Amino acid sequence: MKIPFVTITLNSRVLEKRELDKEETVIGRIQENDIMIDNLAVSRRHAKIHMKDGKVVIKDLGSANGTFVNGLQIDEAELKSGDIILIGKHMIKFSEEESPTVKSLAFRYGEGTVMVDAKTQEKFLEKLKNELPSPKATKPVISESSTVPKTGGLPSFKAPKLILDDGKEIEINNDFFKIGKNSDSNLKIDGLFVKSPHAKIIKRTDGTYRILSMGSFLRPTKVNGSKVKQQILQDGDIIRIGKHEMIFAL
Repeated sequence: MKIPFVTITLNSRVLEKRELDKEETVIGRIQENDIMIDNLAVSRRHAKIHMKDGKVVIKDLGSANGTFVNGLQIDEAELKSGDIILIGKHMIKFSEEESPTVKSLAFRYGEGTVMVDAKTQEKFLEKLKNELPSPKATKPVISESSTVPKTGGLPSFKAPKLILDDGKEIEINNDFFKIGKNSDSNLKIDGLFVKSPHAKIIKRTDGTYRILSMGSFLRPTKVNGSKVKQQILQDGDIIRIGKHEMIFAL
């Protein structure tokens, strides 16, 4: 007998692999849920997976940012093995196997649901679309004009960019791209917790980009919710400096 389970990832990093061994499995940010994804983009009670008429079904529980299956926003949908669910900024793969390996991890980021703006959500839906084994949606929510590459690495004809929280796009056209409150910064941002400079995005010889933080413990640079001193950036990574959030896009 095949066992249903889900694999939760954030930017291709596996956070949790969980067998669905209950008739109803609730997913959300608070600890009382069966599966806790403690991230600000996830609602307290976001969605549930349950049995209905002999089928495995996912139902949105009135979440702030919505629940998506294979690129389509749903209220309720039947799940098939291989389906990709997007909840907040996390991708969840539904599978049915004979004996899944189960792991359980939880990451805490804070209190209160943070709304994912339209640009951010579109970016993650595009990434979800690119990770699907085969397209199932006939009316995709994401923009078909997006030029995000499906594989890592930097195209030789196009510089990466930062998509700011106001929707503005800033091209990273300098091998030592500075972010901070100084007037000579390539991206000038203000705020009490922003330094001068606060971070640099450096192009490496292999064509990838590394972010280097000059922030402090109280004034950190965060990538995907975690404090970093330096890190190789991947397409879709979310950088936070002070009150400012931006997406690194190839």
